[in-house]
Amino acid sequence: MNASALLTVGLHGLTAGSVLNPWILGPAVSPSGEITGVAAMVLIFLSASLFLLGAVSFALGYRRVAGRALIFSLLQFGIIYGLSFFALDWAVGRSLPQALSGRLDVPKADLYGWGFSPRQQVRFVHPDTGEVFIETMNAAGWHDTDHPRVKTRKRVLLLGDSQVWGPGLRLEQTIGRQLERHLGPEYEVISMGYSNFGTDQEYLALLHEGIVLQPDHVIVLMTMGNDFADNSSAHSTFGTAPKPHFNLEAGELVSQPFSGRKASILRRIAGKSHLCVALRVMLGRGRSETPQSGPDVTRDDGGGTYHVYRPPGSEQDLPNLRKKRIFDEDWSPDVAESWDLTLAILREIKKTCSPTGASVILYPNFQFPPDYRFPPETIRLLGLQKPAPHKPFQLLMDFCRSAEIGYVEEPVELRSDLHQGRYGFRNDPHLNPIGADRTAQLLASFISETDAETIRGEARP
Repeated sequence: MNASALLTVGLHGLTAGSVLNPWILGPAVSPSGEITGVAAMVLIFLSASLFLLGAVSFALGYRRVAGRALIFSLLQFGIIYGLSFFALDWAVGRSLPQALSGRLDVPKADLYGWGFSPRQQVRFVHPDTGEVFIETMNAAGWHDTDHPRVKTRKRVLLLGDSQVWGPGLRLEQTIGRQLERHLGPEYEVISMGYSNFGTDQEYLALLHEGIVLQPDHVIVLMTMGNDFADNSSAHSTFGTAPKPHFNLEAGELVSQPFSGRKASILRRIAGKSHLCVALRVMLGRGRSETPQSGPDVTRDDGGGTYHVYRPPGSEQDLPNLRKKRIFDEDWSPDVAESWDLTLAILREIKKTCSPTGASVILYPNFQFPPDYRFPPETIRLLGLQKPAPHKPFQLLMDFCRSAEIGYVEEPVELRSDLHQGRYGFRNDPHLNPIGADRTAQLLASFISETDAETIRGEARP
């Protein structure tokens, strides 16, 4: 093999070995989750083999070529490979678009684990149609409009996870924007939320950015199943991105040391590469093999059609959620610990808001209809022993009454519509524009009634 061929093989091997390294492909927030163990082992072997082959080939070629010939070979390779890579990356981006859920190389990542930069343009993908559109973050890096520093209207601060972020939704379709529309010109709604946020990160968002905006109402939108798992985890529940978290020590909330995984130049390139993101998704845990409709999946097992409740993510994600069997009658110690930790975080949110006079409102969405029963598949997936779908909601309601936190209870008809998939995307477990609007109507009614009771001098039960 001549020197030029050796250099070409060497540079290809070094490049391929770097791109396929799991450390470069990860960590991830969502939707890919972490790369599965078997895939990671295969990638490590391939990456090391290609890198070693590339290093040896390049060294042999380098020894045979010197001076201008070496420079010419490197330039030739760089131009050809660079053009080829960008062409392939563009093709993958067009044919396999992936929505971004958060970046690890932005200032917000130092506070919350992941986020976006001010005015950053973010790619969204409609779950059902595949339409790709770009949304521009506001001056604070949230999927929201800009807000003046000086308060001129009543302010509502909406904290939450992906339901507030709005996967597949344009800005005007999100819960926050539609809530402001329903409340009218007397109110200003500020949204702060990213996919896979836990209540702990929402509390930090309140401390760092929310409370200084002087909100009159703080709404915490909670996704019951995975939020409890999020709060007791040091990384994204459906990924490997590290996140800040708290422990409960002697009844006190104690912040744990957190240092975000700094993104190297290679990881920044990989994070922006359509090819690398697509590889991570294909090799990760974030794919769902079953078409989804809102939070439920319609199934027909031969004995009739019924709806199967599925937590966010695919079946491969369920080991994280099984550790937090919040929908079981008998809780294991880790479930009870996660529950106590979440309640402690909610108390701190209330404590933070009390000096300002802001009310705190908790809205655990996707509440089950009164006669709802988990179907057999859900019981198997979650590993439930004594299914109790209403237990955590009732306990949360009791807690909110004792802690003087507002609790939004979904009307029965809304619960039925949600769990029949009428307000969710067909291929994604998030609210569609109609579902976001229906949620906004519910929250607007609650806030309006709360303010009316305040004017009358009454206390909401």
